[in-house]
Amino acid sequence: MPLETGTYISDLVATNPTGADGKNVGDDHLRLIKLLLRNTFPNITGAVTPTHLQFNYVAGVTSAIQAQIDGKGAIAGQAWTGAHSFAGTTTLAALTSTGASTFAGSVAFSGATTAPTKAASDNSTNVATTAYTDTAVGNALSGGASTSTTSQTVSAAAKTLTTQTNKPWATGQWINVARTSDPVNTRMTGIVTAYNSGTGQLDYTVTAGNFSGSGTFTDWTITSSGPPIDPAVLAAKLDKVNGISQSTSVTYLDKGTIAAAGTAALNYAQADHQRVQAGGNITLTLSGWPAAGSTAELLLEAVNFGGKTITWPTVNWVKADGSFTTTVSSNGVTFQGAGIDFVLLWSRDGGVTVYGKVMR
Repeated sequence: MPLETGTYISDLVATNPTGADGKNVGDDHLRLIKLLLRNTFPNITGAVTPTHLQFNYVAGVTSAIQAQIDGKGAIAGQAWTGAHSFAGTTTLAALTSTGASTFAGSVAFSGATTAPTKAASDNSTNVATTAYTDTAVGNALSGGASTSTTSQTVSAAAKTLTTQTNKPWATGQWINVARTSDPVNTRMTGIVTAYNSGTGQLDYTVTAGNFSGSGTFTDWTITSSGPPIDPAVLAAKLDKVNGISQSTSVTYLDKGTIAAAGTAALNYAQADHQRVQAGGNITLTLSGWPAAGSTAELLLEAVNFGGKTITWPTVNWVKADGSFTTTVSSNGVTFQGAGIDFVLLWSRDGGVTVYGKVMR
């Protein structure tokens, strides 16, 4: 009667036992089956729960799975999606991120690291590339100057021109648009209404009285500016002092040399052109402005202010980009230690708010 021999399940003969085998050999077949099962699964000491589908997932595996996983430390040419966490020190020979990447810990980059260069007006936590910083530094050194060949007519109107991209022009900023070949006689001062840093389109508006010259030209240089001072006010000097309207000419008052730790009291009612020489660290005060509703300007002749601590009253200093600062040193101005600087101070609300500009 047939009874095969074997070591593993694969050695079993499917046709055994035959129909002619007697019952007395059944125990031999059962012992053979048990032996082959134990030989085939020698390490199974508990319940095996995976389904046949889960077992089939390992089909095609030709070596130890853990060893294969451990060997995947260096991955090249992989495109990863979703969130990934790298604990400890991770070396990435080449990393290209097309989406948003967040690094929670310290990151040290070696070799060339690139990132998209943002617009010059980008004020965020985006990475600043060397191209971005070069542009920012260049704009700062040049005062943000740019040029245009767009045909422009000298007049008071809303205008549009095309200039360089990635310039720091911002909505609400004052600019000078001067003819490159004749900047003194042909120029316009306007306020930016829109700027597209990607295309270079610059929209601005020039109001009446804020231009000189006439004609239509195609050579323009754009620079930052402060808000214009009404030329009629400067020319006529028509002020209201203590509510009394009076047409005045410019009056001059020399306050002489103010000794160290002294105070120079600048009273607008005394004169609208005053001279102060600093004999050391001094303090300046302002008073005597006309009532609110009248614009008044005081021209200060500042002698030897450089190298000394000058304590100014609260003044909104007009910067080159049209913004304000209450610290004159933040205006990028250095006074002369042995010379004269002219400072224009003005107010339109009785001295509550005072503006200032160092004449350069």
